[in-house]
Amino acid sequence: MDKTCLIYQPAGIGDIFFSQAIAKHYVRLGYKVIYPIKSNLMYLKDYLIFEGISYVDENSEFPYKERYVQFNPSILTGDFVYVNLDQSQTVVGLSEGFMLSKYKLVNLDYKTWDSEFSFNRNKEREDKLFYEILGLKDGDKYILTNTKFGTPPNFVTLQIPIPISEYKIVDMEFIEGTNLMDWCKTLENASGIITVDTSIQYIMEKLELNYDFFDCYPRDGGKGNHLNNIIKIFNIPWEYKILN
Repeated sequence: MDKTCLIYQPAGIGDIFFSQAIAKHYVRLGYKVIYPIKSNLMYLKDYLIFEGISYVDENSEFPYKERYVQFNPSILTGDFVYVNLDQSQTVVGLSEGFMLSKYKLVNLDYKTWDSEFSFNRNKEREDKLFYEILGLKDGDKYILTNTKFGTPPNFVTLQIPIPISEYKIVDMEFIEGTNLMDWCKTLENASGIITVDTSIQYIMEKLELNYDFFDCYPRDGGKGNHLNNIIKIFNIPWEYKILN
């Protein structure tokens, strides 16, 4: 009998990136992994390619869809495994934090996320965004800013300070006909970045960066425990800024 692993983590994009090591773990245990994601994130299947993992639209029909309910408890043994990463903190407890609890749920070291996370790049799309849409040139000095977090259309804009600089300011926007992965070249060639904590931080771990500074504003404004949950994840030396 085929062994199947069904993962519930349809969004956000950063959570999907962070969870790749968990999906690959079950592939290596002999499971066929079904990974439903939100309809508007289906472009990710062209980038997150790994034999044994099938990304499907969560609104489509797929095996075991009757088990695919957000509040179903995880089933972690047998020929059918259901891994509800979105609700892992309710099982593991609050002390682990909402991201690290995903790995605690399946008894994996969260530090493996980085080595297991990989993606294909589409240089043609990246170049089109960089040169044609943004109007940048090779050698341009610019600061990339990002004030948005959350999966479109349900995103939030955080009002973070943007300094006056001799460098050009390039603001990340949702541009029709583009997707998040198209920003890889623009991220890679910036002179510095100012961002709210969001999915681009995971992507940046896999790019060749030569930044003057990395500034990150926690999405809760630093007023809760969010910073404590994310500060352990990244290798990039982010300087976390707290909004007054």
